Amino acid sequence: RQLVSVMRPCSEDALSAKLWPVWSCVAEPDPLGTFLESRWWEARPGAVEERCLISDGRATLDIAGEQAVVVQAGDWVVFKAGFSCAWHVKRNISKHYAYFSADGTQWTGPD
Repeated sequence: RQLVSVMRPCSEDALSAKLWPVWSCVAEPDPLGTFLESRWWEARPGAVEERCLISDGRATLDIAGEQAVVVQAGDWVVFKAGFSCAWHVKRNISKHYAYFSADGTQWTGPD
């Protein structure tokens, strides 16, 4: 099963994402520009995916045993629970993000 997908967002997703929180990171060579993907699902019981709209910047995601994935401004990215990679931020990056349950609804916390 594919644990990350990158595509262009539909207009509805792009509009919805603008209401989500924003995460940002500086680019390499700043040491903060290289890091391992968090295991976000462990702290969010019931969340099965993170959906993101990359609003600015560019990064390469190095995935063990697979071809690297590039994400950049304008991309819609879905990370499934269990995804693991090393981020290499090439241009300061920002993303709108939210977590979702298996039924496709936005995750709001444990029941």
